[in-house]
Amino acid sequence: MRRSRVPAVAAVRRNRGRAKEATDLLDIVRLTLDPVTGPVVREQLTGAAKRIRVDADRDAKLWFTDKAARTGRLVRELPQGDDIDPDLIALVSQLLRGALS
Repeated sequence: MRRSRVPAVAAVRRNRGRAKEATDLLDIVRLTLDPVTGPVVREQLTGAAKRIRVDADRDAKLWFTDKAARTGRLVRELPQGDDIDPDLIALVSQLLRGALS
């Protein structure tokens, strides 16, 4: 009788999902803190429609304030994210939420 591969496939998909989440969060951190893109990102957020600002602020609060420790762990699991410390995650939260308020 053949064993099902579903649990193994599910584990791979979860790991891919986690890796994608980590790279997405790192991209947000890098774009926000970059001296060239950061001001542009924040200006665009400030000028966005109210509904977009509300949604983006909710997500920024969730990932960079409420779940800041988890975000930091995920980002630091990536080789390119090993220099991201809790202070930088807090700074990203402040910058994004300041642009969105």
